[in-house]
Amino acid sequence: MDCLQNGRWYCSTILDVKRNSGDRTPKRKKKSSQRITEYLVGFRRYDPEGNKVDMEGKSFFGLNESSDEWVPVIWLNQVESQRLLPRLSLSNPHNKLNYDECQDDPNDFLLAELPILAIGRESVSQSSFLINLLNDIAPNLSPLIASLSQAPSLDYIRFILSTFDNVSKLMLKQQGSRLLAQLAQTAMAQVLELTRKNCRNFQNQTIDVIILSLSQILARVSNNDLKNLSLFHFQLSLVLVYLNSDILERQIQALRIFSDL
Repeated sequence: MDCLQNGRWYCSTILDVKRNSGDRTPKRKKKSSQRITEYLVGFRRYDPEGNKVDMEGKSFFGLNESSDEWVPVIWLNQVESQRLLPRLSLSNPHNKLNYDECQDDPNDFLLAELPILAIGRESVSQSSFLINLLNDIAPNLSPLIASLSQAPSLDYIRFILSTFDNVSKLMLKQQGSRLLAQLAQTAMAQVLELTRKNCRNFQNQTIDVIILSLSQILARVSNNDLKNLSLFHFQLSLVLVYLNSDILERQIQALRIFSDL
């Protein structure tokens, strides 16, 4: 995070979080009670090459512990405090990264306790209809995902995965990760089950789309190494299923998949 102090922005570290509900300050009289979250901000960035050392012996750049400050964030429909900005925020004047190459979710933890699943993303969609729809159906998504274990066909799984892939980046990181992890594991298990039962009646393109959607979904759940490991195990299992079949087309596809691993 970047945090503003005395007119200057510092690359900062969130050290602690304190949440409570209470009356607002006298200057704010629009609402009598709001949920208030405070973050203990250290105006420093920890780095092994840092030119300073804290009381625990950790190296950092920035200000020492004597400058730490509790910064309040009061929830209405948005964060009122403008002193805290995520490093990847378009509104952050000190953001030096290529925004288009990054998922704009570093501030999702601020919304972890709110009863919502999706928010608008400037890099994805700001459609209020789509966001409201996702939040309205959120309680039904986990049962829907569980029902994939009884999915009748690969085409059905492909449709569900493609749909979730299209909206996964709108989901809040914490809330969405649980659903997407459940989706990926359930879908992969059922794909293997269906291909074992019937290795003939589906198109190669269907599997290609499933693998692509799984790759995008797993990218929202885990880091790149874990994502690649999960996909590797899934594709290797597919290769074994295909090689054990007596269908030449599937055996050829198994070699193609294996060469791409």
